[in-house]
Amino acid sequence: ETYVIRIFCPNLTRVSSNLSTPTIRITAVVVVVVFEKSITDKCWRELDRTEVIQNTLNPDFVKKIVMEYHFEEQQRLNFAVYDVDCGSDCLSKHVSHCPGCLNNRLNKDFLGNCEATLGEIASSGKIMKPLNRTVVHRTEEIRNTLNPNWRQMVIPLRTLVNGDYDRPLVISCLDWNRSGREALIGEVTTSVNDLLSLYQSGIRSLDVSFAYL
Repeated sequence: ETYVIRIFCPNLTRVSSNLSTPTIRITAVVVVVVFEKSITDKCWRELDRTEVIQNTLNPDFVKKIVMEYHFEEQQRLNFAVYDVDCGSDCLSKHVSHCPGCLNNRLNKDFLGNCEATLGEIASSGKIMKPLNRTVVHRTEEIRNTLNPNWRQMVIPLRTLVNGDYDRPLVISCLDWNRSGREALIGEVTTSVNDLLSLYQSGIRSLDVSFAYL
């Protein structure tokens, strides 16, 4: 059975790759590259891609992705969203293989991705999934202490949550390593509205879920 997949990406957020002073772009030149996971070698390979849409953060693509649905197989798809107007090399050099293998130099191109199976799409008729997390701020690292005290940070709401006070915010505490392999210590999920409510109640701390002690 043949399925035609239409792709729409509402409310994309484009944040600069300079994490010390993040700035938000009000537009982007967007393309979605669709990868399929091979059943034999488990590698991601490009299946197809949409057309490029200029000057928008709400692209509604005309080109459809056409696939044959095999009921007996789990056809896993990865929809990777890129901004191709950011001064980088040709996109085709970047995304010939697995989107999970993107390296740091591609951060400025990569807006996010989400996964779904063709079975999920076929059974629901319409599926909406959020893109993966986007980093909007990173503090300085503080070394050789178990009681870090970071500098105060000021982040515009437009950059932080794009004006959505209920958008989930994930604050992660990482164990910095010189090799670049950071280990998660703990994290907490909150929102601007939650933070405002705590502040108005006189509470100045958050309960963090620790990955390890």
